[in-house]
Amino acid sequence: MAKTWHDKELNLDFNKVLKFIKENIEKEFIIFGFTSLIWNELIYNIKKYILIQIKLMQSYLNKKNINIYLATPRGFCAGVERAITMVEETLKKFGKPVYVRHEIVHNKYVVEDLKSKGAIFVEELDEIQDKQRPVIFSAHGVPKSVPLQAQKLNLVYHDATCPLVSKIHREIEYFESKNLAIILIGHRNHPEVIGTMGQISSKIHLIEKESDVAKLKLDRFIKVACITQTTLSVDDTKSIIQSIKKRFANVVEPKKDDICYATTNRQEAVKKIASKQKPIFISTGMASMDEVHDAVSIIQDEGNEEIIIMHCITSYPTKAEDANLDMIKSLDLEFPDYIIGYSDHTLGTDIASYSIFYGSKCIEKHFTYDKNLSVSRDHRLSLNSDDFKELIKKIKLIEMSRGSDVRDNFSAESSAVEFARRSIVSKCDIPKGTEITENMIDVKRPGTGILPKYFFKIIGSKTLKDIPEDSTIQWNDIDFNQ
Repeated sequence: MAKTWHDKELNLDFNKVLKFIKENIEKEFIIFGFTSLIWNELIYNIKKYILIQIKLMQSYLNKKNINIYLATPRGFCAGVERAITMVEETLKKFGKPVYVRHEIVHNKYVVEDLKSKGAIFVEELDEIQDKQRPVIFSAHGVPKSVPLQAQKLNLVYHDATCPLVSKIHREIEYFESKNLAIILIGHRNHPEVIGTMGQISSKIHLIEKESDVAKLKLDRFIKVACITQTTLSVDDTKSIIQSIKKRFANVVEPKKDDICYATTNRQEAVKKIASKQKPIFISTGMASMDEVHDAVSIIQDEGNEEIIIMHCITSYPTKAEDANLDMIKSLDLEFPDYIIGYSDHTLGTDIASYSIFYGSKCIEKHFTYDKNLSVSRDHRLSLNSDDFKELIKKIKLIEMSRGSDVRDNFSAESSAVEFARRSIVSKCDIPKGTEITENMIDVKRPGTGILPKYFFKIIGSKTLKDIPEDSTIQWNDIDFNQ
């Protein structure tokens, strides 16, 4: 029933799921991210401003076949898995706590899980309180000064640096020994870049983009060696290297395998998805803004402009204080040509509905027909049919309440004007032809006469008719010549 690029059959009971949805969910609204039943990689259509319509539902209702494409590879690369395993095995062997310098990987869920098992994360070694406990260096790698400091502090340390990153470190040492000028292509302040630049005493010239090449203060005839951050876009790196080769006469290019094979494979998977010319949802969970830009660029290069960028916090469940909904505004400013949405992992429906006020144009929530299922942690934070109905009601209410940004639209307040606003009234009987003085008038409800702002301006005007006591004064009641 479902097809993937690697021809793996998905053993999913779609009929059961879809029958449940058809019976319980309003058809005009869509749900995507079915917990433990299908994966988040499903491709969906945008529908009508905030709410979206799922192709899966359309296909089912129209009795059409369904093709589901799952991008491969997915999950962690070998280097990340190695680092996580090292922390877990160290905890088993030495007990808790185990210190970890810097987050072992950029994944909040993994970090929180390791914390619960006894890992304590620090940014610097001098933060370690118990120097008798083991410490692990993150997969990103560390400057050489870090293990030297660990030795001075008599710490027992384990290096979880990704082997590919370590390979880059050895290349740098070799280039230094040959007196080559070293150019590092990478993102400033990225942990891997910091670790790489700390491998040698010689200066390493860091560039982030193609335009930085022209700023390098190096003689064009000097021999230079290029190295790269392992997680960069292959295509972006290629263009930068071409610029370097144009600028310098003698260039040692990065080895083909310097960019992480897992990164390369994922970039190829994104290209293949983009080439299908279908709307693509990009989750920003665990990603830096640079990485989001890289993903967008890869999709654009395939001629696909149907991109929906989803603000996401990869934490299950996400605490309300961690939702960071302001990031939706930032993404909208950063990518003004694309739809910005929110992938919500908080409990309940409140935060998802609030995201609309921050500019979210579509919402993703996980769906389950049984929150008590234990096959995955996702079920507890997912919504059932009743929850989705509640979310839909909230969204409709918010949409209805947004109204207009024009302040003079008082149609809804017209009935309140008469009893809530004030006007100028007579404090006594005022005969026709009388010159109005201050002691003759007052300001009272209702607001059906001359506005209070004209109180002092009408003083001195003559009445054109008899005005009884406690009457609202109208403009046709007076001779106003000012």
